Amino acid sequence: QDASESGGSMFSPPLNLLESLCVHGDEIERDTQADLQSKVEDKEPMRFSGSSWIGVDSRYFMSAMSAEHPVDCIQRVDKEAHRLERPPPPHLSPIVTEAIIFEGYLDHQAEAFEEVNLYVGPKKLEVLQKNTPSLSEAIDFGLFTTICLPMLYMLKTFFDLIPNWGLAIIFLTLLVKLITFPLTVKQYKSMAGMK
Repeated sequence: QDASESGGSMFSPPLNLLESLCVHGDEIERDTQADLQSKVEDKEPMRFSGSSWIGVDSRYFMSAMSAEHPVDCIQRVDKEAHRLERPPPPHLSPIVTEAIIFEGYLDHQAEAFEEVNLYVGPKKLEVLQKNTPSLSEAIDFGLFTTICLPMLYMLKTFFDLIPNWGLAIIFLTLLVKLITFPLTVKQYKSMAGMK
């Protein structure tokens, strides 16, 4: 995975850049390959106890695993991932996110069971919220979370009323214009007063 060829811009991450996710307590560790390599160099922790879920995601899709009980999450860059007899495929990522469910050894003929839930699919907010535990933290709205969530809700509401994304976007735009109309009028009056 070559981050320099992944694209992206100031406000949107690259499409195919993979991130390792560990959710422990109220924190989420979201690290790219470069972040993980920096953690190794800086000797930062890469093992987190009490993780409710772990996963790997890209901009629109993710795979995640959660267990009945909290697990230990280990993030690392697997140097063995490229140990092939031919050049690795261009989209092979050496990012590894591990869940340590049992540690130690079991006695002869002893059994241990842990129920795990897997999710592999799109990062669709309403689908991720239905999982237990909620996987909605995988969607990173960044600084604009307080604005994005209500606008996303309104966009989906308009789509439910009129099942056409184009019209839903137009109605959302009109709603935003209506809400900001008093500020626009005040701005025009202020500009007119400066003439």
